[in-house]
Amino acid sequence: MSVNEVRLLGRPSLVAAALACSALISPSAARADAYDSLFKTSPPPPAPAPTPRPAPNTAAPAAAAAPGGAAYDQLFKPPPTTAPPEAAPPAAPPTAVAGEAAKPAAPPRAEPPPGTAIEVSLRPLYGFWLSGSVAGTPVAEVFKPGAGIAGSLGLRIGSTWVLFAEGERVAYGVGDSSPYAAVGASKSYGQGFWVGARARTAGSIGLLGDLAVGHSVLHQETRDGEGSFDLPSFAARVGAGGSLRVARMLALEPMLTLSAAQLQTFDLATARTGAASDTSRSLAFALSAGVAATFDFEL
Repeated sequence: MSVNEVRLLGRPSLVAAALACSALISPSAARADAYDSLFKTSPPPPAPAPTPRPAPNTAAPAAAAAPGGAAYDQLFKPPPTTAPPEAAPPAAPPTAVAGEAAKPAAPPRAEPPPGTAIEVSLRPLYGFWLSGSVAGTPVAEVFKPGAGIAGSLGLRIGSTWVLFAEGERVAYGVGDSSPYAAVGASKSYGQGFWVGARARTAGSIGLLGDLAVGHSVLHQETRDGEGSFDLPSFAARVGAGGSLRVARMLALEPMLTLSAAQLQTFDLATARTGAASDTSRSLAFALSAGVAATFDFEL
């Protein structure tokens, strides 16, 4: 080592300057290390690894112990609700088969009012005599067929039985064998009063039966009122027909009736003078046909 170098060692600043100059002039490995040690700063120490944070507790907190017991549930818990049942979807209408016409819907059936009811019936009819005689003369030749009307009032019990009372009047014509045929009769009729029972089968369409007894009178008189005669009799009647219920309170009932009467007869010759007297009795049968309109009034 030279004297100059020794002298420089005593001065650090001068040593550093000398080293820098020598490094610039001849950059050897040793001088480069010395240069790095003087002028280059050492890299900072590596940062410590970050401390991992604890993961948040995603688990649901433990549920607090709920009070229980039947008494608690009865007091504080609402009653369980049930969803209303779903309505069933409407049934799909039947599809028509190819080649067949769609059938119209059947009308609702009309049924009579249930229980006890009042029945009012009006029956236009046409009546004529089948057999019987007046003093040997057929009744049909004295009283010609004619139209009439019958009206009845009845009490219906249930849907089958009816107890009724009926009045009937038929306007007969004057026959050729009548004692008043030549002078012209102003009135010729038959009238009767009946009580009986009527029965129907159940349903809107059914059968009808009728059974009655009563009193009837055949009457004729002259136009001037100077002569007249009556043929009274007790009679029985049986009828049969059908019943068609067209509405709840209305039924149409066609019916055919056959009546039998024990006529009081007399000498027609004396009837012209108005002094007819009973001579005998004759069993006569009459037939009538009509359609009744029957109205029901529920009690």
